[in-house]
Amino acid sequence: MIEKALLIGRTSKDANEIVQIVLKDPDALEELMTYFLSNDSRMCQTASWSVGILASKASHLLIPYMPSLIEAHENPIHDSVLRNSIRAWQFMDIPEEYEGEVFDLCFNYIVDPGFPIAIRVFSMTVCFNICKSYPELLKELKVKLELINQSESPGIRSRCKKILKAIDKIL
Repeated sequence: MIEKALLIGRTSKDANEIVQIVLKDPDALEELMTYFLSNDSRMCQTASWSVGILASKASHLLIPYMPSLIEAHENPIHDSVLRNSIRAWQFMDIPEEYEGEVFDLCFNYIVDPGFPIAIRVFSMTVCFNICKSYPELLKELKVKLELINQSESPGIRSRCKKILKAIDKIL
């Protein structure tokens, strides 16, 4: 069912229809994640959009896939895998056992100007969400964001300012 939906099209409507299929039939999630984590670039890209949307509606469904999502960052078939897994992590309560790995991945994306803006700004949010429980990391993130905020694109600076303001409320 998911394969057919992924092959039909690549519109926002199609991605949302796939999400509705998964929400109604949790068994369909396994099929969606198989395509999202596959080596088929086209199917991977199409599935990734739905995974990102699904996370905004029911992020808890993706928790069993955390090891696979993290592993997918080692050799991603496409930037959409990075972008949408990090987008998903923004909405998740990341289990403590994965916080370190996820924080390290996202922190490295933040500081590397070679990554697309979406990956970097989503990573800022993920790192901030993790840091809320770890004040020493929050201070480290603040220092790095202050440096980045001085020399980056408007999209990066906008997210930096938002997160820096939130950090200041906590500290």
